[in-house]
Amino acid sequence: MSAESHGSSPASDDVAASIAARRSLGPDSEDAVIAAFLDRTGESIDRRVEERVAAELQGRETKAAANWYGKQRRDSQALALAIVSLVLAVPITILAPVGSGTLIVIWLAIVALNLGFRFSG
Repeated sequence: MSAESHGSSPASDDVAASIAARRSLGPDSEDAVIAAFLDRTGESIDRRVEERVAAELQGRETKAAANWYGKQRRDSQALALAIVSLVLAVPITILAPVGSGTLIVIWLAIVALNLGFRFSG
């Protein structure tokens, strides 16, 4: 594809300028013109790589922070469920008939509910 189909880019402008400088300065300065072009091209590549790396690192930091906040929220919910379970379990235990197997079933259900929440996704 030609430069005309994409318009003029800074890289193609730099190449054109380097060729024009080489033509105007003559073959004796060809090495200097090429070295200057390569330096500018290398700096441009370095800058773009640094920008991409910085963007990737920021994305990872954002994801890590979101994961941390999600874990903190999940831990808070697990604590709240445990507290509510105990608050409800105490009166149920007090009011349950003596020798009733129902009390064991209720406590097993409370434990299963808390463990299920804690170890689920």
